[in-house]
Amino acid sequence: MYIVEIGAGTGKFAFLFLRKLFSDHADLLPPGLKVKYIITVRRSVLERESYICGATSNDEIHQLDSRDINHHQSSIIQDFVEQNVEFWRKSPHFQYYSEQGFVDFATFDAMNSRELKLRVSGATLTSVDFANPLIVLANYVIDSLLTDAFSVVNGELHEVLLSVKCEADVSERGFLEEALSSSGHWWTTRALQVASGADGGGGGSSDSIDYYSDSVDSRLNAILAYYYAEFRKQGRDGTFMMPVGAASLIRNLMALSNERLLMVCADKATINFSELCVVDVPDVYLHGGACFSFTANFHAIAKYFELLGGFAIHCNQESPALPVSLFFATKLPEV
Repeated sequence: MYIVEIGAGTGKFAFLFLRKLFSDHADLLPPGLKVKYIITVRRSVLERESYICGATSNDEIHQLDSRDINHHQSSIIQDFVEQNVEFWRKSPHFQYYSEQGFVDFATFDAMNSRELKLRVSGATLTSVDFANPLIVLANYVIDSLLTDAFSVVNGELHEVLLSVKCEADVSERGFLEEALSSSGHWWTTRALQVASGADGGGGGSSDSIDYYSDSVDSRLNAILAYYYAEFRKQGRDGTFMMPVGAASLIRNLMALSNERLLMVCADKATINFSELCVVDVPDVYLHGGACFSFTANFHAIAKYFELLGGFAIHCNQESPALPVSLFFATKLPEV
């Protein structure tokens, strides 16, 4: 059985988990069950197209949604990724677990990877290697993946678009610091036309709203239709995030695991529909000057898993400080 932690950071959580599982509670593991914990660092994607980093004049303004990004060539920026992997490999905290074959290390591109190249064993894991469901741990990962924002106001659906402005000659790192400062970005809305009769239903109808193409993920249209219908049904207004990057991550993990996936996520996130019933611009969180994140929408991710035939279990606290959710989906056996 494989347990994969995505975006493990310093590796502290991984070490504590390994110590609990293999040292403190090894007697709880079923006899004969081999468990391997795979620590991954999530590779970063940074757009290098002119509409983001290569402005040709001062006060260049850029307005983007996820469809713009999907239509342009991305380049993978390795930055500290390899250093993280080497740090884990050389850490004395992982030495025992590595020697026993309990842990291995890999890089993982959340938007594209469907295999894991392990650094210690040298093996490459693909779907043929997963006899059991894949268990994935993702702490503070979803909030930094690609996302779109929408609002429903007075029964109308709107895109909520982030605009940024920066000087032409700033560095890639300086671009984020300047563009995402309070004076360098702002939000605007644009009304969307919705086909008559779009009701979303329990699982939504991708025929009602065709904002996302099949190459992105048509299931997102069903979730968009659900929100549009639910806000109108309740007579409420609100703003919500659409987890475009999380959907890509889930698709890749489902393909890797032979469509048997259990994912546990902890993040700054919304888990209830009532939390979305506020008309406000999304918060942009800047981390260390070169990274940023938004509030994740676990409620929408739960809807996505339902469309896969799965389910979600959220922490039962009302507005918890750190929401934790479990998501599960599996391919039904053929009869």
